[in-house]
Amino acid sequence: MIKIEKVLYLKVLAICISACFLVDTAVYSESMLRPGLMFSEKEDNKEGIMASQQLLELERMCHTKSNIPVTKWDKVFRNFAKLPESARQRVVFIIERADFEKPYAYEVYLPKELSEEAYQVVVRRLGEKIVSMVAGLVGGCSFKIYTQDAQLYGDLTEQWEKEDLIKKYMKTIYGDVNIKRADTEDIPSQLFSLPKGVALKRSVGIKFNESNLFIGIDFGRSDVKFYLIDGNGKKLTGFSKNWWTIINNTAKDVNDPKQLVSAEEHIRVFIEGVKELLANADKEGKLPEGYRICGIGLSAAAIIYQGEIRGISETFAGVNEEEVARLVWPLINIIAERMRGLTSMAEDLTLEIYNDGDAAAAFSIINREQPSSTDVVVHVSLGTGVAGSVEVEGAVSPMLAELGKIVVDTSYDDNLPYHDKIGIRGVGQSLAGSQRNFIYLLRRFIKEKGGFRTFTINSDLTQSRVQRQALKQVQEIYNELKSRQLRLTSEEAQDLIDIEALFVRMGEFFAEFLIATSDYLRKEEFSVSLIGKCVEGETGVILVKSAQGYLTKNYPGYIIHFSLAEEAALGQAQAMADLVRIKRGQKIQEAAAQSLISKTERQCL
Repeated sequence: MIKIEKVLYLKVLAICISACFLVDTAVYSESMLRPGLMFSEKEDNKEGIMASQQLLELERMCHTKSNIPVTKWDKVFRNFAKLPESARQRVVFIIERADFEKPYAYEVYLPKELSEEAYQVVVRRLGEKIVSMVAGLVGGCSFKIYTQDAQLYGDLTEQWEKEDLIKKYMKTIYGDVNIKRADTEDIPSQLFSLPKGVALKRSVGIKFNESNLFIGIDFGRSDVKFYLIDGNGKKLTGFSKNWWTIINNTAKDVNDPKQLVSAEEHIRVFIEGVKELLANADKEGKLPEGYRICGIGLSAAAIIYQGEIRGISETFAGVNEEEVARLVWPLINIIAERMRGLTSMAEDLTLEIYNDGDAAAAFSIINREQPSSTDVVVHVSLGTGVAGSVEVEGAVSPMLAELGKIVVDTSYDDNLPYHDKIGIRGVGQSLAGSQRNFIYLLRRFIKEKGGFRTFTINSDLTQSRVQRQALKQVQEIYNELKSRQLRLTSEEAQDLIDIEALFVRMGEFFAEFLIATSDYLRKEEFSVSLIGKCVEGETGVILVKSAQGYLTKNYPGYIIHFSLAEEAALGQAQAMADLVRIKRGQKIQEAAAQSLISKTERQCL
């Protein structure tokens, strides 16, 4: 009876651990197991041997094949959670931030017994998880690690210390990232809990005076947009304009804001733009008498942390560090200060700043006709890279959501693109359906097949301008070939097939990116709202359908609802104007409720 139970147990264990891959078990032995220190001493080391086989086989695949998605590792680690409690150990990563209502915690289980080589693999792969959480999805400067063994904690912190470029980049956002060892008491009761933000409902429950005005500003590398609404959310006016500067006493447009060498030049564009916005409203007969500016919202092509611009923004690349700290970080407050005295403004002005991805998500949330069918929505912009935001129960989460920095590919392929800021390969920026992903696949296609048959692509694909032209060229040619599909030459027909194959592959990359992201959300049902040039037109349809088909085939347990978000030329600026109106309404309601509570308490005394 004992033998039968043991055999059955080992069979179940083998199925559990080897669910993802078939491995050659002949080349491993118990002598390879890592001795003592962090692992329990047992006579029967079957779990450790089988787990080591699993890990080393997958690591071998990463060295010998291209495009091994991180989701394969996630499957392995999830299977380790099914090991008997006596054969596994728990690891929890905890991120704390002042703007989170509670810490975010990510849990993973490891076998207690591993070979030395397999153990080093685990340390490297968990190091990638740290990068994805700290620099990608969640963000934060206070990072704790719970391990049952001090050696593993030490090795994980040592792994982080090797990431010099990432640490330098993160310091520009949060300052030094502090990693500490956690106790069991530090582990939150809720794991994988996503922080919530301001609930975004267009109806705020308070009727503002129409003379109360709210301004939204949105800036990026190409231009600056301005929008004006009244207290009831009525759209008054808006416009966009290029960045400009004064040369020889004359205003001149600039092609790129990094040509501006002082932040004062950027600020002048914002202030003059707001003045022009109000003047336009007056000319159009839409500026109420006795108006008062009650809120200003800013959408920035930059990382936002605790209400300030942080990180390395290309918009301000020409500005020195002293001005960045003094004028750029607190930009929304600087704009408000400079506006006082120029127009009528409320003393208790409501201010808000979002990054451009969050602002795009806010526009989608505020203007949708029906609430989302899922409590989590991942908003993704597939443009040059990957930008986005995470919506939790109708609110934009304050998580960092730098989706392009999430590790999605774990192969050691020298051809994998590096991230341009954190200097590591295999992240979403170039491997999740974006223009960079298109260029990565296009280069491989040209290398393997020599290029297209009936048209040529500019061979200098290193410049962003040329990359954008290549994407647009291929999209337009596809539309033209598709429109006359029954009258194509054999060469044109082959080009049509090859273009479709490129966007099909982009869809597959995007699907893997979504599953990789979901590992941190621990949601098997969620929604995805898509915008961006890579999901436009016929080729965008191919990409989305490919992602859906790939998910159905390879991840049948997941239910992911896709939608294309409405885009508007001034959408993000409009969203920021709406957002400060909503925020102001909520504050007034909260103050009124608190006043009522205080009054009731006084009456009870």
